[in-house]
Amino acid sequence: MRATLLLVSLLTVHFANAQTDSIAHRHRHEVGADMSAFVRVFISHYASLEPDLLAQPDHLLSYRYHFRHFNVRFGVGGAADDEERDASWTNSQPGETYHIKTSKVAFRIGVEGFQELNRRWQVFYGLDLRPSWDRYDNGFTSSNQGYNNARHTREQHLAAAPVLGIRYRITPRFSVLTETSIAFMTTQYGSTVVFTPQTDAYPAREDEVVKTTSFATVYQAPILLIAAFDL
Repeated sequence: MRATLLLVSLLTVHFANAQTDSIAHRHRHEVGADMSAFVRVFISHYASLEPDLLAQPDHLLSYRYHFRHFNVRFGVGGAADDEERDASWTNSQPGETYHIKTSKVAFRIGVEGFQELNRRWQVFYGLDLRPSWDRYDNGFTSSNQGYNNARHTREQHLAAAPVLGIRYRITPRFSVLTETSIAFMTTQYGSTVVFTPQTDAYPAREDEVVKTTSFATVYQAPILLIAAFDL
């Protein structure tokens, strides 16, 4: 009887250690991609929601370096658009056009701790530093008093963001995760309005320049879906 109990105890310890070792054996490098765009298309199609009302990720690609008790995380994302429109101002010529250009680039760097709930579920928590830049150039916004107006804006953001997330391992190397955060963000905003005389009868005008600094708190709901793979 004692021998049987001893054998059961040894087997229990063995399998418990094996599970712990399986979780503890972590690959150093992890790459990830935000899959929220596919979720947005699916939800907007079947739930009749406007895509702009759903989550739009700032960081499309991510990388983690795994240490034994914490991770260092990086992220990068961006977008650009160039829309050409027909000119509609006074004295515009047939075929004359103007452009509206937008671009954005965003980065993040942070550290995170984690807690293994079991071999599939993990909770992680940490802090990010998130710089980003936005650019907007509109070749024509309005026409009045003999001038065509164009607008150019620049925004520089810097945020500190506590993060809380959860991971589900589909296989030992492949997992999906989501996270929520509150970003405490400062923004430096600059806007320049350029006045172009419609004819030589109007004198040149100086540009109107506005610069502001603001602070905001931005909440990110845990509705982003990230697919990650350990290398």
